[in-house]
Amino acid sequence: MAVKPEMASLNTNTMNFSFIDRKSGKILIDSIFENTFTMLQDFGKAMEENGVKPEVEIYDIGGYDNFKLIAKQGFFTDPVNYNFVWGVAGGMRFRPEAFMTLVHALPQGSSFTTCGVGTDEFLCIMQSAMVGGHMRVGLEDNVRVPNGELAKGSYELVEWAARIAEVVNREPATPDEARAIMGLRGN
Repeated sequence: MAVKPEMASLNTNTMNFSFIDRKSGKILIDSIFENTFTMLQDFGKAMEENGVKPEVEIYDIGGYDNFKLIAKQGFFTDPVNYNFVWGVAGGMRFRPEAFMTLVHALPQGSSFTTCGVGTDEFLCIMQSAMVGGHMRVGLEDNVRVPNGELAKGSYELVEWAARIAEVVNREPATPDEARAIMGLRGN
């Protein structure tokens, strides 16, 4: 059986990519996350040629610059889906001013999403909702609710995201609206 996702991550940075205990500083897993320009180009072309919409993973401003260099070749279709990733050991911890630097770097009218690993999740999705962006939540990125307890499932994280949207007077998109925003073609 062939599996063809509608959307997939397109990573833009080569960087340290580790898991570190934030309290003790002890390194739990230590690795290099390799994403060369050739890989970015080849994966991006393959995604576009196969109708898989890239989610352009931005771990810092350099990753955005890397994507823009490759995008000059013209094979990415609009809308481009940018996702700012916070809290990966080796990437950036969430900082509101760094978030706004990324937002201001995007072309006018761009759609962007953000996600945070671990404790960065709720701060960054609140910021995104406040400035007109979107939120990505789920157990892939974070396993805890804001009080630190383990989430019972991704649904709890989605419930928190919906609360945040309500607090900043944003209406969650329906599945069809979300698909339109991301430029997904459908089945």
